[in-house]
Amino acid sequence: MRKNILKHKIASAGQKQLEARQIAQRLQELLPSRLADIARSRRGNSSVAKSTRLALQDPNYLAYLDELVEVNRQAREHRILWETRSMLLKAWQSVEAYHRPS
Repeated sequence: MRKNILKHKIASAGQKQLEARQIAQRLQELLPSRLADIARSRRGNSSVAKSTRLALQDPNYLAYLDELVEVNRQAREHRILWETRSMLLKAWQSVEAYHRPS
Protein backbone atom coordinates (compact mmCIF):
# COMPACT_ATOMS: atom_id res chain seq x y z
CA MET A 1 0.00 0.00 0.00
CA ARG A 2 1.41 3.36 -0.96
CA LYS A 3 1.97 5.99 1.68
CA ASN A 4 -0.39 8.60 0.24
CA ILE A 5 -3.21 6.03 0.02
CA LEU A 6 -2.54 5.01 3.62
CA LYS A 7 -2.57 8.65 4.75
CA HIS A 8 -5.90 9.15 2.98
CA LYS A 9 -7.35 6.06 4.66
CA ILE A 10 -6.14 7.30 8.06
CA ALA A 11 -7.83 10.66 7.52
CA SER A 12 -11.00 9.00 6.26
CA ALA A 13 -11.24 6.63 9.23
CA GLY A 14 -10.62 9.53 11.62
CA GLN A 15 -13.36 11.61 10.02
CA LYS A 16 -15.85 8.72 10.04
CA GLN A 17 -15.03 7.98 13.67
CA LEU A 18 -15.61 11.59 14.63
CA GLU A 19 -18.93 11.77 12.79
CA ALA A 20 -20.19 8.49 14.26
CA ARG A 21 -19.13 9.54 17.76
CA GLN A 22 -20.97 12.86 17.43
CA ILE A 23 -24.13 11.11 16.21
CA ALA A 24 -23.93 8.60 19.07
CA GLN A 25 -23.48 11.41 21.57
CA ARG A 26 -26.54 13.22 20.21
CA LEU A 27 -28.64 10.04 20.28
CA GLN A 28 -27.52 9.44 23.87
CA GLU A 29 -28.57 12.97 24.83
CA LEU A 30 -32.00 12.43 23.28
CA LEU A 31 -32.55 9.05 24.93
CA PRO A 32 -34.34 10.31 28.10
CA SER A 33 -36.70 12.56 26.15
CA ARG A 34 -37.44 9.72 23.72
CA LEU A 35 -38.35 7.45 26.64
CA ALA A 36 -40.49 10.17 28.23
CA ASP A 37 -42.37 10.75 24.95
CA ILE A 38 -43.14 7.06 24.56
CA ALA A 39 -44.15 6.77 28.23
CA ARG A 40 -46.48 9.76 27.83
CA SER A 41 -48.09 8.20 24.78
CA ARG A 42 -48.68 4.97 26.73
CA ARG A 43 -49.92 6.69 29.87
CA GLY A 44 -53.70 6.40 29.44
CA ASN A 45 -55.24 5.40 32.79
CA SER A 46 -52.15 3.57 34.04
CA SER A 47 -49.60 4.76 36.57
CA VAL A 48 -46.38 6.52 35.66
CA ALA A 49 -44.37 3.45 36.65
CA LYS A 50 -46.45 1.15 34.46
CA SER A 51 -46.32 3.52 31.48
CA THR A 52 -42.52 3.74 31.90
CA ARG A 53 -42.23 -0.06 32.00
CA LEU A 54 -44.36 -0.30 28.88
CA ALA A 55 -42.22 2.37 27.19
CA LEU A 56 -39.05 0.42 27.99
CA GLN A 57 -40.54 -2.55 26.12
CA ASP A 58 -41.89 -0.50 23.22
CA PRO A 59 -40.58 -1.61 19.80
CA ASN A 60 -39.84 2.00 18.82
CA TYR A 61 -37.72 2.54 21.93
CA LEU A 62 -35.91 -0.76 21.40
CA ALA A 63 -35.23 0.18 17.77
CA TYR A 64 -33.84 3.52 18.99
CA LEU A 65 -31.53 1.65 21.39
CA ASP A 66 -30.42 -0.66 18.57
CA GLU A 67 -29.59 2.39 16.46
CA LEU A 68 -27.59 3.90 19.32
CA VAL A 69 -25.65 0.66 19.82
CA GLU A 70 -24.94 0.37 16.09
CA VAL A 71 -23.63 3.93 15.81
CA ASN A 72 -21.39 3.37 18.84
CA ARG A 73 -20.10 0.17 17.23
CA GLN A 74 -19.30 2.04 14.03
CA ALA A 75 -17.45 4.74 15.96
CA ARG A 76 -15.33 2.13 17.74
CA GLU A 77 -14.65 0.26 14.50
CA HIS A 78 -13.43 3.41 12.76
CA ARG A 79 -11.32 4.30 15.81
CA ILE A 80 -9.63 0.89 15.61
CA LEU A 81 -9.03 1.33 11.86
CA TRP A 82 -7.55 4.79 12.48
CA GLU A 83 -5.24 3.51 15.22
CA THR A 84 -4.14 0.46 13.24
CA ARG A 85 -3.41 2.41 10.08
CA SER A 86 -1.60 5.12 12.05
CA MET A 87 0.63 2.50 13.65
CA LEU A 88 1.30 0.97 10.23
CA LEU A 89 2.33 4.36 8.84
CA LYS A 90 4.65 5.01 11.81
CA ALA A 91 6.21 1.57 11.42
CA TRP A 92 6.68 2.18 7.71
CA GLN A 93 8.33 5.54 8.39
CA SER A 94 10.55 3.98 11.03
CA VAL A 95 11.74 1.26 8.65
CA GLU A 96 12.44 3.86 5.95
CA ALA A 97 14.42 5.98 8.40
CA TYR A 98 16.43 2.95 9.48
CA HIS A 99 17.32 2.05 5.88
CA ARG A 100 18.03 5.63 4.81
CA PRO A 101 21.73 6.18 4.16
CA SER A 102 23.39 8.42 6.69
